[in-house]
This record gives sequence, structure tokens and C-alpha cells, in this order.
Amino acid sequence: MRFNKCLGILAAGLASITFARPALAQTTGGLAGQIIDANTQNPVTDAVVIASSTALQGEQTAVSDAQGQFEITLLPTGVYTLNVQREGYQAFTQSGLTVRLDKTIRVKLSLLPDTYQGAAVEIVAQKPTIAVTATEVGGTVSKEQMSLVPYGRAARNFEAVATSIPGVHTDGVGIAMNGSGGPEQNYIIDGVQVNDPAVGTQGTTLIQDFVQEVDIKTGGYQAEYGRASGGIINVVTKSGGNEFHGSVFVNYSPFEAARKQIGQLGQAISSQTAQRYNLDFGVELGGPILKDKLWFFAGFAPQLTSLNFDRIISRRTDDGTGRPVLDASTGAAQTTEIARKTYSATNTAYQFTGKLTFALNENHSLALAVYGNPTTGTGAPGGIGTTVGLNEGAFIYDQQSGSTDVSLRYSGKLLNKTMLVEATGAYHHQFGGARSPTVNFTTVDGVSGATLRDTPAISYRGVLNLLSPYFQADPTTPDYQKTGIVAEKCAITASGFDPCPVNRYRTGGQGFVSSATLDRVGGILKLSNFVDLAGHHQFKYGIDGAQDRY
Repeated sequence: MRFNKCLGILAAGLASITFARPALAQTTGGLAGQIIDANTQNPVTDAVVIASSTALQGEQTAVSDAQGQFEITLLPTGVYTLNVQREGYQAFTQSGLTVRLDKTIRVKLSLLPDTYQGAAVEIVAQKPTIAVTATEVGGTVSKEQMSLVPYGRAARNFEAVATSIPGVHTDGVGIAMNGSGGPEQNYIIDGVQVNDPAVGTQGTTLIQDFVQEVDIKTGGYQAEYGRASGGIINVVTKSGGNEFHGSVFVNYSPFEAARKQIGQLGQAISSQTAQRYNLDFGVELGGPILKDKLWFFAGFAPQLTSLNFDRIISRRTDDGTGRPVLDASTGAAQTTEIARKTYSATNTAYQFTGKLTFALNENHSLALAVYGNPTTGTGAPGGIGTTVGLNEGAFIYDQQSGSTDVSLRYSGKLLNKTMLVEATGAYHHQFGGARSPTVNFTTVDGVSGATLRDTPAISYRGVLNLLSPYFQADPTTPDYQKTGIVAEKCAITASGFDPCPVNRYRTGGQGFVSSATLDRVGGILKLSNFVDLAGHHQFKYGIDGAQDRY
């Protein structure tokens, strides 16, 4: 494609982005490329390349080698400007280069000699080149995209962003990618694995307003990403800057369309969920403590989500022969609603984040990050989405869960920038795991929480009538299930027809509960060497270790 057949006199150099490839680290990106003479197309050696950005403390520099190649590594995500200087050539500036998480943008920059007299120069945009050395598939979502698109239905957390990538969706326990289940993914925030140490599901979440970028790898990623048989969700949180910046935000969803009724076909008990409200609000602030040296960022945001859970009783109709009337389209027994009761379930999460970024000099930096999400659920969290019969003692309770994470990261360039060192120490503390929250029972129908805590759960296998004395004897059987209309409509007929069958109905309390405490202490050391020998080569090696306790 040609931009204007001739642009006339060119007073600066030419630049073209050719391809992107995986970078060196999980929390940064990079810029690389080649400097050439605009007239001869020969490589320009010893050109000084200076990278600057509002996301960068100070500047980063590189010098082109004998092939005109340069590479600037360990760059925070953001929009960069490259300034190229070389004796005998006109200075050239290329702006608007967006560095993404765990990607290196490769550019080709052309310098004009000082003796250039202004002959007409034609600009031809080069076709993008496929990075044949990379097999990685997935996508990246920036903070700008998150601010424009309301990712997430129940809560605007970073994991909801992943579902915008092809092959990614939710399952019953988390994020699923290309056939892999929720516990098979690796969740990383600021270089720290935040999976639940017990079952491998997501252990920490953060609201999207505190996130700089989310990189989703659904397959083909490099060996440095371990602990996953599925994909990788890699998150970098926001940092400070040389200017103070902040925001106060409120997001509110007051209603939604009715959700589809959930239940087993032909059964007497089904459920339907509707949103009461979805509200999050918060504040964030970042800026300099020492310009180009020490930055801070802090944020706090409560998230409140509440749902109405309707437990519905329906009856089947006898076709006159002792068999139920069947639906023509599904072949299942037709049902008619006779009663329902609405329960509420409210979830409150207090999300927080803080970060200090310190640049000792151009080659050495430290970042200390802390974040977490203590969460409380009240009401009927155990009833939402259930498709089998439960009495109130099994699904009305309070629960607590959440986590706190701390990480300290060092990034350094040694031996004239031919060796990169990245070291991370991390601590993940989680209470009330996602699959085993800390449960506190409340009084239900006059039965105390202490009693319900020690009341066993009983699951009746096989099909029984909803009015079975086994169920009615439970003091936490819902009151509306004991009414005269239910007794009349659900009674087994003289012909033996059962209008209100239930399968695997449950009475009693919650059954097994746990108060889980989960901890992980880990460390990562990664080294990268650049060698010019029959080409430009990079060698990467390191160690990644962690101790999990449940």
C-alpha cells in the first residue's frame, strides 16, 4: 500500500513496524529493530537509540551494532518515542510505538545523511512480517479497551476480560481455554502466581480499574510459563508517574433482563436468578515521590453485587392415563408453577492495590506491589443456580474469602546490557478458598447457626414426591413448601400419578464445611544473555520455585 505516490521532500527518517515477538519477561515488553541509511539502505552502526515514555522512569538507551541492530528490553507497557542520533546523520524521532505486555515491537528506522539535499523520496509501507519463531496464540487487552467495554456481568474483574479472546469462556469453576478446565490455567499478577494453592482455581482477583494490561495466552507459549496445562492470564497493575494522576469512579447496573429458568426437566423444583444491583466505586491515585526515581500508586474499590434467587415449585399435569403431558418440542413433561419464594444473595469485596517503583539508575529498578480482595457473601449464596431440591438450612449462610499478595521484583541489565537479570520474591495468602470458603451459619426458621453447623446433610437418592415425610420433618423446609396449595397440587393422585417428583433432594444442614487457610511463598530468578556469533542469539535460563501450604 502506498501513502500518496510522492510525499516530496522528507526532512526526517523513515520508520516501519515489521513484527512483534515474545519478549523477555512476564511484566514488561521491549523495542528492537534496525537502523539503516535512507539512501544506501546499508546498516548504520553506533547509532544511539533513546526510548522515552510517560510509563518509564528516565530514559533507556541502546547502540546499534555492526548490522544496525538494536534492542531495548525490560520496558513497562505504554506508548514510547524513539530518538535516534548518529554523527553524520540527521536526528530522527519516531513516536507512537505501543509496547504491550510480554511482547517486543520490532521497527526499521531510516536515517538521512547530513549531506541530503532534498530529492523526492517515496514512502512505501512494508507488509507486516509473521514472526515464524513464535507459536503463541491469544491476545492482549489494554486499560483503554477496558475503560470502553464493560467486561464482566457479575463483576468487572480482570478475569472477565479474558473471555473476549477466541477460545476462552467460563465454566463452573473459572476460566476455560480451548478445552481445558478452570483449574488448569495459570493466573499471574505482577509476576506472581495467584492460583488457589489447594485446587488450582483463581485465588486473587482485581477490579479492572487497577489493571494496566491483561495478556491472555491460550496456547503455544514458551517454557518459562509453567504450572498450566491450559492457558495463561498475565496481569500487570498500574504504576505511578512523573505527574500526579487519579480518578474517582462509579459503575452501577440497576437491572437486567430475566435469566432463563434453571431446573431438571420434569422436576418439581427449579430456580431462577435475577440481578438486584451491581455496584462498584472507588478511587485511585498515582504520582512521583521523586521524579524519575520513585513513584507510587494506590487504589481502593468496594464491589457490591446482589442477586435474587427464586426457588420455584411446579407440578406436572396428568394426561388422564397416569402419565404426564409432554411438551411437543422438548419431549419433557410440561410443568405449571404453583409457588415460589425469593431469596437474596449479596457479595461485597473490598479490593485494594498499592505499588512503589524505584529506579536506581537506567540499568537497575525495584518494584514493590501489594494487592488483595477480602470478600464477604451473605444471604443465600449456596442456593444460586442449584438444580436440585435443597432446604433452607443447606443454602442460607454467610461466607468469607479473599487474599492478600505481596511481591518484590528486581530488574537489572549487566555486562554492558548483554545480560538481563529478573528476580521476584512473592507471598500469596488466601483465606476461605474459592471452592471452600469460610462458612458462618445464621439462624434459619428458628434453628440456630450453631445447630446447623453440626447438622448433617442428607441426600435422598432416587425419585420421591415433594411432600415426602422425610422432607417435611426437616425444620428448615421452606414455609411456602408447607402451604395448603402446595399440599393440594403436589399430592399423589388416586391413580398413582406423581405431579411433583424430585430427584436427589437434600435436607439437613450444609454438610461438610471447611475453614481454609492457604499460603504460597515463591521466588523466580531469570537470566538472559545476548550473543552475537553467526547472528544475534538470546539464551534464557532460570529457576522458579514455590512452597504451597493448605
